[in-house]
Amino acid sequence: MTLKQQTAVSLSAGWTTVSRTGLSAGSAAVSTVNGASAQLSFTGRSVSWIGSVGSGSGLAQVYIDGALVQTVDLGSTASADERVLFTRNWASSASHTIKLVVLATQGRPQVSVDAFVIIA
Repeated sequence: MTLKQQTAVSLSAGWTTVSRTGLSAGSAAVSTVNGASAQLSFTGRSVSWIGSVGSGSGLAQVYIDGALVQTVDLGSTASADERVLFTRNWASSASHTIKLVVLATQGRPQVSVDAFVIIA
């Protein structure tokens, strides 16, 4: 298994780094900017997006290999870090790209990227 922290991820403008205990590497990339994106190209048979949920957390679109596959709602009454927010599996290992796009919903604009977990 390969763990890709947010430092290996290509981030557009609009992201900041938040540091605190409870995050996989002690920090995460966080955005409240509509349209901000985080992208990772990898080779593997599985990818999971790890991030935080909470009352200020909003929506993000997940694209796999350029196609929109899901809109994830990160809103929750209880705040929690290191949550698996999205997972995609394939039958065999191949090159893929995952891209997250922030949908900064009013009152709940925040999206975080703690890590991507890749299974080769």
